[in-house]
Amino acid sequence: SFCGMMAIELSRVLHVQKIFLISSIKSGAELPGWMSLCGRFHLEKYLPNRQIGSVKTLRLFRPIQNYFLGVTNEREKKIANEFRDTVDPIYLKWSLHQVLTWKNNAWPKEIIHIHGDKDHIFPISKVKPDHTIRGGGHFMVMNRYEEIRKIILDSL
Repeated sequence: SFCGMMAIELSRVLHVQKIFLISSIKSGAELPGWMSLCGRFHLEKYLPNRQIGSVKTLRLFRPIQNYFLGVTNEREKKIANEFRDTVDPIYLKWSLHQVLTWKNNAWPKEIIHIHGDKDHIFPISKVKPDHTIRGGGHFMVMNRYEEIRKIILDSL
């Protein structure tokens, strides 16, 4: 999702033929209200200055985090946990700040936006995708890749 935002920003300085935006948003207006509120109060600064996987109380919230991610099986839980256990806390705070305070209101016409209707991070009610993956969550690049692949190949 963050990479999609970066791709839009990079398209301002690089010539692009197409951007495939998957489980992401095109503008700050597509952020859910709770994220905008977190950004307004810079709540990301309250994350610990060490890897979040090392904070026992935060590990208790993994089932909730996995629900929001749309993790569906043990392999995906392992990947999500590995990220949480190894992500650099400085990078995490910086990237969350970028997402939560993103004010973009223009995007290139070359975007092909693919989004899941069960994405709990960026709910479909706020997003206007070109293609909707039925039952797809935020983690659908892992578990709905065949459908995404077909859309990409058909769009080339």
